[in-house]
Amino acid sequence: MQNQKIIFSQITSLIPWYQFDSVVKELGGDYRYKKFKSRDHLLVMIFAQLTYREGLRSIESSLNSQRAKLYHMGIRCKQIARNTLAKANEVRDYRIYEKLANIMAARAKELYINDKILDELEFDQSIYALDSSVINICFSLAPWAKYMEKSGVGAIKLHSAIDLKGNIPSFNVITDGKVYDGKILDILPFEVGSIYIMDRGYLDYKRLYNIEQNKSFFITRATSNIKLKRIYSNKKTQTKITENLDQNAKEDAKEDAKEDEFIMSDQIVSFITKEAKKSYPQKLRRVRYKFKEKGEKKFKFLTFLTNNLSIEALTIARLYKKRWQIELFFKWIKQHLKIKTFYSYSENGIKVQIWTAICTYLLVAILKKELKIDRSLYEILQVLSVNIFERTQINQLFTEFDYKSDEEDDRQALLL
Repeated sequence: MQNQKIIFSQITSLIPWYQFDSVVKELGGDYRYKKFKSRDHLLVMIFAQLTYREGLRSIESSLNSQRAKLYHMGIRCKQIARNTLAKANEVRDYRIYEKLANIMAARAKELYINDKILDELEFDQSIYALDSSVINICFSLAPWAKYMEKSGVGAIKLHSAIDLKGNIPSFNVITDGKVYDGKILDILPFEVGSIYIMDRGYLDYKRLYNIEQNKSFFITRATSNIKLKRIYSNKKTQTKITENLDQNAKEDAKEDAKEDEFIMSDQIVSFITKEAKKSYPQKLRRVRYKFKEKGEKKFKFLTFLTNNLSIEALTIARLYKKRWQIELFFKWIKQHLKIKTFYSYSENGIKVQIWTAICTYLLVAILKKELKIDRSLYEILQVLSVNIFERTQINQLFTEFDYKSDEEDDRQALLL
């Protein structure tokens, strides 16, 4: 048992160290650092995320109390000093950890490629949900984080596009709180044939036309004051949702679809105003959708715009409802990782902390798939946090207890 690696080392063995070292060399991450290398910095920050450390003093005391195990954790400095960590957060280039997050996101995407987005349908192309989340900071401590300066409130925005196959944050950008969400469409690398789902905050005609020109697709909601002209209406068809179900399940699915959701209209439209036509000269598709949430009596109404003229109208509506997964992603990382309180208030220090938090999220997501752990990400993180220094196989931690949670808990835990 003593020859077994500690849990922390088993987790971090999934980090692509060769690629990480190449990034460090490229950006000069270890220049003038003789003792506290970039590897040590990353490992300490991941430890802080996994064990919910409240501050630099907590990190210092926790690790130094296990000084004999630092080497086995992969940390090569003999002891951890909070002043050294504070300086590294402020000075070492945050792009090292940003690039690592992108490398790990690509790996996670490969692992989750066969996951289903809708139980009844399979998609060959990637489907992304795009949104942003504001993280408030005291403006007096971080005057660079502009948001509501007069009220003394600063903020940064985390803009993300998550791949709905596994809820993997494939694209992430950190800006100050005042940046308009639609600007992110200028730098988002669009994949040919992929679908991008976004709310009305991204309804910018020129930027949406850029998605069209990149041969990608978008699904968004229409605003109430948008002016469109109907060209013709499509015949309403019911999505084939019963292909792989037994007879009883088929009847239940048909009955649910009949009672709880309707396509009210499916139209090919174009813009009316000269300015809008100039920004988006092509045809669009407008889908009006009526549905009831589970357990509710009243219907809700949504209107969607998309440049995808081929997929069925009900599929468009159901895909848009999957956009909620990115809200759960933001809620999850804010609740279970350290990105609401900070170890440093410099711009670089905050970005280092957020990027290492995203790396930690991806690391646990990769661990779940690699080891085939049939637990939610929340459960995995909780179990790892209290066994971080144990010498046992990770899989064994999840076979020695029985944990049951109801459907709502699983939903909030963001099952991967």
